[in-house]
Amino acid sequence: MKKQSTNYLLIFLTTLIVSSTEVTLKLIGHATISGLQLNFWRFLIGGLFLLSLTKQKKIALKSLPRILALAFLFIVLSMTFYQLAIEQSNAFFVAVVFSLNPLFARVVDALSGNISFRSLLVMLPSLIGLSFIVIPAVTNNFIGIFYAIAASMLFGIYSWLNIRIGTTNSTLTNTAYTFILGAFELYGIVTISHKLSPYSKIFEYFNLRMLTGVDWENIPSLLFLSIIVTAGGFFLYFICQRRYPEVAHLIFFSKPAVSMIFSVLLLGEEVTMYSILGIFIIITSNLITLRRSLKS
Repeated sequence: MKKQSTNYLLIFLTTLIVSSTEVTLKLIGHATISGLQLNFWRFLIGGLFLLSLTKQKKIALKSLPRILALAFLFIVLSMTFYQLAIEQSNAFFVAVVFSLNPLFARVVDALSGNISFRSLLVMLPSLIGLSFIVIPAVTNNFIGIFYAIAASMLFGIYSWLNIRIGTTNSTLTNTAYTFILGAFELYGIVTISHKLSPYSKIFEYFNLRMLTGVDWENIPSLLFLSIIVTAGGFFLYFICQRRYPEVAHLIFFSKPAVSMIFSVLLLGEEVTMYSILGIFIIITSNLITLRRSLKS
């Protein structure tokens, strides 16, 4: 009984932290610090914090190419689209679309033969609930939906690869180095783009100086975002993925409901009746699946 309570508590805590990401980014982001700078700093600081906690400070040299590739997929690609989505849409909406990422991961799992396509049916009720939230917004914010779906899809693929491609490194060490190396990859791209921006408009979004905009006013919130939300949230999620692979997707499928509460209370965002109905369906189906899976 005690072990089951601990399982529930871990999943609940992970859901709470992961669901606060969009609202935190909205609250911290302002004119003095851009979205790309937030990504650079939060993953660099978060990675260094995780590295300070792990006993394994070094990684096997043969695992470096894999970590560099995963860092590029996750931080440079997925998180850049994610930040663009947050800039184009409200926090609640981005949370809803991003919560689809376990679907992409499990579809890849099914295509690779690791699970049956029948096992994807457990996600159907949650997808129905998500459709009530996403479909009404398609005509109003297509570009925001595109960015959010791209971020969700890329993160889902990253999550699948992170689990399936094993290394001799610990989960904590892998996550720490992925954050740190991804931050430096992003910094390198921004540095190159800054030099190329006069020649092409495609580089304009990356045309900034990473080390500016951080001041004593935003350092506390930046540390909270980096250590608690980013480092803590992703690390707890990966623990849940390994311990409870059948229900880890519920963390992200529960994200819309928790994010809605944060968005309404902290940002004053409006939520439609369709969204409330969709969230009710998601919560109900997730609670049923969670209870069955943890009992087994």
